[in-house]
Amino acid sequence: MMKNLIFVLVISAYAEDTFATVKSTLLWSNSDPDRIFSSASISRNQGGSAIALGTDFSSVGDQIALVVDQLGQTLFTLNCSSDCSIYVDQARHPVVPSVPSVDTFILYTGTGDCVISGFYSSGPNVGPLPVWTTTIPACEASEGVGGTYRCFEASDDGSTVALLGYGKDEGNPNITSRAYALDGQTGAIRWTYDLSVKQKEAAGQGDIWITTTGNFIAYINEDGVPDPNSAQMHILNGNDGSLRSEVQIPFFIAGAISDDGNYVAIQNFTHLQGSQGWVLKWNGSEYVKITTLNLINDGHEYDEWDTAITLGSNNETIVVMGWISAPDVTRLRVNSWNADSGNLLMDWSAPPNTQFQNNPSIMTWGSYIAVALWGDNDENPTVELMTVYSNNSLFEFISPGSMYSIDLVVDSSSQTTDEILLVAAGKNVPANEGGTGGDAYLWSISVPK
Repeated sequence: MMKNLIFVLVISAYAEDTFATVKSTLLWSNSDPDRIFSSASISRNQGGSAIALGTDFSSVGDQIALVVDQLGQTLFTLNCSSDCSIYVDQARHPVVPSVPSVDTFILYTGTGDCVISGFYSSGPNVGPLPVWTTTIPACEASEGVGGTYRCFEASDDGSTVALLGYGKDEGNPNITSRAYALDGQTGAIRWTYDLSVKQKEAAGQGDIWITTTGNFIAYINEDGVPDPNSAQMHILNGNDGSLRSEVQIPFFIAGAISDDGNYVAIQNFTHLQGSQGWVLKWNGSEYVKITTLNLINDGHEYDEWDTAITLGSNNETIVVMGWISAPDVTRLRVNSWNADSGNLLMDWSAPPNTQFQNNPSIMTWGSYIAVALWGDNDENPTVELMTVYSNNSLFEFISPGSMYSIDLVVDSSSQTTDEILLVAAGKNVPANEGGTGGDAYLWSISVPK
């Protein structure tokens, strides 16, 4: 149910010693009494905007992917039965207005196969009929081997969809994970690449990082040897699947690749390695570690992390990492560093009494960082917007429950302001309490330059 339009004015610090008026408008909010919103993403395509929301299992026994426009009007809805899951991703960059472009990608995971579909989110042929549908066999492995729903990414320009699946070859004694690259506009499988693993339990497990244009795709394949969190990183050419580099990394929790493919950041918490982050840089022939980032962990031992790489206002490469810190209050912490020097640029922590948070959700766009938080019973923010250079909030919001997912797009074409669309979605009661309903919000935020 869409609620009434609400206007909000937030006065906050834009940078150290500089106060600016940040204007924000709540464009719409969406409440679902039966389903928790688990994912939210924004598409800015063909001169308009669409927002895709995915839900968890619900009290009514299904999951949905809901795609709405900037005004909150439903463009289309897809349903999935109780033995299936839906995960959504979207292209976020503009395309030529006269060229119809697939910009919404939905992955269905079932009892053994994955079905990926591409949809129009604008124009006369907007969903729910898919532009294309591709089935990946044995995408979700059996015999206790983990599923692959988190290993699904689309490039921001919509050209490429990447998937990490289960690729056991009966003629190969090694259990493998199989990397897929699909053409985002046709659904055709562009290429596959098999990744051998040393432990059966690691097959089909890992992560995917993809550049904005899909020219490089990093497939992180959990390896399990010698440490349970060790991994192999394969960086492949998005066009033909040729291997650019293969790197054995001693730990892995989360990471990211820069849009030019030259920087890779990984972070971890392991008992063998301690809490740290690495920045690797391409030197023309291989990726080499150039900096080690110190993560203040305070003794916490939960593997809950998120990582991003972005370009700052001075065109320098910046690494952003978020993790759960402190043994008692387990609050979310976010830092940013210059990738080349390792110099700390910003250190931010959620309020001390914020409830424990699984799966931090952090998104970046240029110098901006958006963070989804679990809050604390209407007392602490569940949405924060800041920059990589300052821990002062540009915008914050307190929802009745907890936010699980966040996304943003930034239009910097104006000489006086940056215009931001920010979406957040989650549960309409605190995450650590019972309840099945969800809330989602979309804001328009204007930040003076």
